[in-house]
This record gives sequence, structure tokens and C-alpha cells, in this order.
Amino acid sequence: MQVNVAATGMTAKQWEAHLRERSVLVRPWGPYLMRCVTHRHIYKASVAQAIAEFRSVAEATVPASTV
Repeated sequence: MQVNVAATGMTAKQWEAHLRERSVLVRPWGPYLMRCVTHRHIYKASVAQAIAEFRSVAEATVPASTV
């Protein structure tokens, strides 16, 4: 899946750094795109946790008007 973060005011590299601190690994795929994948050994709970970490980064770093 690709996630476009342009509207957040942060680059994909900035998002990647914040998510890495939370043990969520993504790959910048251009200035404002991130590539996110999962594997067969990743369970639903881990995906839910990754989504929660995306939300956590957004709430901590992105102005409220863009979240």
C-alpha cells in the first residue's frame, strides 16, 4: 500500500523516522509517498498496532487541521 503524506506537512522520510521510533517499518517511496507492506506471518493485531502508531505520529506532529 502507498500512503501519501503530502497534506501533513511532513516528508515521507520524516514520517519514516517517527514510525521507526515506534517499531513500525515503512519505506519512503518519493518525497511524500511511503510504501507499507505486510507479510504472511504478521497478525491482525500487529496491523492494528501499526495503524495506531500512524495515528499517534499524526496527533503528535501534524497540525490538527490536517489530521
